[in-house]
Amino acid sequence: MPSYTLQLMISAQDLTTLRQAGESIVIARAFSGSSPNVAWVSFAPFSSNTVTWDDAYGLFASPAQSSGTIQILSQTSGTAASGMYYNFADASFSGPFSGASAPGAGSFRVFNQMPSSQYTALGFGMLQSATVNGSALPARPANLDIVPAMQFSTFTPLNTVYVWLQSGVSSGDIVTLPPLSMGAALAVSSRATKVQFSGTSSLSYVYESSVGAFVPAN
Repeated sequence: MPSYTLQLMISAQDLTTLRQAGESIVIARAFSGSSPNVAWVSFAPFSSNTVTWDDAYGLFASPAQSSGTIQILSQTSGTAASGMYYNFADASFSGPFSGASAPGAGSFRVFNQMPSSQYTALGFGMLQSATVNGSALPARPANLDIVPAMQFSTFTPLNTVYVWLQSGVSSGDIVTLPPLSMGAALAVSSRATKVQFSGTSSLSYVYESSVGAFVPAN
């Protein structure tokens, strides 16, 4: 399976300033058909930061929440199969299944079969693990869709991430990309930078204080 590496560099002077501001590096994943809405990875910055991940995913169910940290109710065991669908009933996943209800290759689908008498809606999304500065992190939520009872959602991961600096954000928090979220109760935040892995599996960016964001390294 494909693996990706993102290197983020910060000068010593800027690092001191960013730490004084209490900011963390935040990375969000992009999925087709929806805006990034979850802080997939959040960690304290260093001068040189390396984040690696494989193109492997799990699925999770959560309460139908619109803010805060995602609370996982249930998740699939092992790696989820793309081009297949899963059913969520009796508070657990079953599958994968093929057939007419399955999505195309590279996509994942979940049917919410929990009755509306129990839950009018649930949250569903994908889990993905990463290694940050040599430390392996457990699989974290990478996105979240609210799915009404007896409906379904399809997730298609893109080879794109967004990276920025923000205070008060932890992995698994529901977010909006800054500066779109500037009207919310944020302490400090930079602008988000779109990082697209097109024809390459390794990219390097550097924090540029003159623009207040990460930019491609020369």
